[in-house]
Amino acid sequence: GVFSIKGVLRAQEEVRIHLELLDDKGISLLKDMTVSENEVFTYQTAIDHVRYWTAETPYLYKLLITVEKDGKTVEVIPQNVGFRNIRLNGETFLVNGVAIKFKGMNRHDYHPRNGRVVSREEIEQDIILMKQFNVNAIRTCHYPNSYYLYDLCDVYGMYLIDETDLE
Repeated sequence: GVFSIKGVLRAQEEVRIHLELLDDKGISLLKDMTVSENEVFTYQTAIDHVRYWTAETPYLYKLLITVEKDGKTVEVIPQNVGFRNIRLNGETFLVNGVAIKFKGMNRHDYHPRNGRVVSREEIEQDIILMKQFNVNAIRTCHYPNSYYLYDLCDVYGMYLIDETDLE
C-alpha cells in the first residue's frame, strides 16, 4: 500500500513532526519525522503487506502525528487510516478490484425529539441499524453532518457520499 500525507504547518518556530503508523495490535509499521517551519510538508512511502479497507472488512490503521518543540510534545493528533484502491472500469465501480453495488440511503442529522441535536450514541445506532439491513452507503442530505458520522463510517464500513447544498 502507498501511504501518503500532505499537511501545512504554521509555526513561528522550528518544530519536529513525528509520524507513526500502528496496526490494530499497536505494532508500529512506520516511524519517520519531518522538520518544518511554516511550510507545506509531504511524505510518501510504501507499506508492505497492508490489509485493505472494505465495507465488509473495515480494517483501520492508527496514524499518530506528534508535534514537538524543544524536545517536548506539544500535540498528538490521532487519525484513522484505511488503505483501498478505488477506480471505475467502464461503468463498474471497483474497490480493491472488486465490483461494488451501492445499497444506500439518505440520512439527515435529525432526531424526532431533539431536532438537530443528535448524540454520538444515536448516530452509532443509525449506522448499526443500516448495517443490519445490508445498507452499505449513506448520502448526507444538503449539509455536513456531525464529524462523528464520518469516523463511524470508517469504523463500521460504510461508503459515504457527502453532499452539501451547493447545486
